[in-house]
Amino acid sequence: RRVHGEAPSYQRPAAVEARKELEKAKTAKTELEKELKQTEQDQQADFGPRHEYYAMKATCVSKRLGEFEYHVCPFVEARQDSRSLGKWAGWHQKDAWHSKYHMMRFTDGDGAGCPNGGREAEVHLECGDTSALLRVEELAMCKYTITLACPHACAEE
Repeated sequence: RRVHGEAPSYQRPAAVEARKELEKAKTAKTELEKELKQTEQDQQADFGPRHEYYAMKATCVSKRLGEFEYHVCPFVEARQDSRSLGKWAGWHQKDAWHSKYHMMRFTDGDGAGCPNGGREAEVHLECGDTSALLRVEELAMCKYTITLACPHACAEE
């Protein structure tokens, strides 16, 4: 029996089960929409002329060099320990005679202690049998040059 003004309470087992199934379906729909959005973004992204760098999309390469642990996550960000050296800003063609697919740019990193805005990193890609951080240099304050070996760069040479 329902009191006037209260919402009905549907506690029948079939109704409870139907609500659970509806929630599962809503969750599955949300996940599929996320996957579709990511797939559409991937189709628009530039992973190289033959998409050779796509395999690097979901990976990070890390190495301790000196007192810091460096992390490069292609197409996402570069870090020095927990400090951001920049977020993915695209490919960078330094000179007309170089392929743009040999240098990644990361900009708008952590600005603490930097006189001219946030930290930035250029990641130079070299042909290598495996993905590995080879060296990191801070050529100017808050401006980093990172050399990353990877097999995907071999396709460009």
